[in-house]
Amino acid sequence: MFTSANEYERNHTNSLSDEPMCHKSAKEKSTALRGGWPVHAVFGVAMVLFITDAVACNYESSVSDETIYHLPFSQPITLKANQMMNEAEQLSQAWQTNCRINRLLVETVSADGWLCTLSKRGGRGVAGEFAHMHNVRLSHLQKRAKDLSVDVPKLDPSSQPDKGKILAAFDASDSAIEALLLGVLENEPKRRGFRKGIFTTLSYFIAHEAHHRGRILLTLKVSGETLDRNMQMNIWGWDQL
Repeated sequence: MFTSANEYERNHTNSLSDEPMCHKSAKEKSTALRGGWPVHAVFGVAMVLFITDAVACNYESSVSDETIYHLPFSQPITLKANQMMNEAEQLSQAWQTNCRINRLLVETVSADGWLCTLSKRGGRGVAGEFAHMHNVRLSHLQKRAKDLSVDVPKLDPSSQPDKGKILAAFDASDSAIEALLLGVLENEPKRRGFRKGIFTTLSYFIAHEAHHRGRILLTLKVSGETLDRNMQMNIWGWDQL
């Protein structure tokens, strides 16, 4: 048993080998045995912190009101730097970005890819996955904000609806779900989110749709209809979309 951390350090160091200690100067040996850092290590950390701070300050001073952000394999998009948004605006932006990704994916899938499926038992293919995403939105609207569901159509995933029907359905459910989310945020009547709050409600919808986007991408890849690299990267460009 060792009575202190320093005693453990001395015994542990000596038990490994004499070589590490014999390569140190007297001052470094003393520092190491006290459990501290060698002088050159402290100096190195200080220099890293100094350089990092200098770079950060230089970056902040160079950012203009409008900054161009470049996403690999995509066109540069102009965003307002340091733009402040309230909670409702942030909520809308997050949901709308998710919706734009869905639309971008629908428009990018080829005609052959649209009909691809990995199921051998009549399960959902690419078109059916999109229809399912929309129908889940509708199901929650009927339970959580029934009046918002009135003008939202239901799709039949097994019928492989075409892109026009999917996009039209998304147009309706995109705005309806956004209205639900904002209503939950503002505690409006007849707007019921998840018990854990608005962030859980938003997270559920986005996580569900991201899961099915992943299934779509896998189906396309296995079927030989892999999307181009630009599209694959754009899906993750949430600041640019």
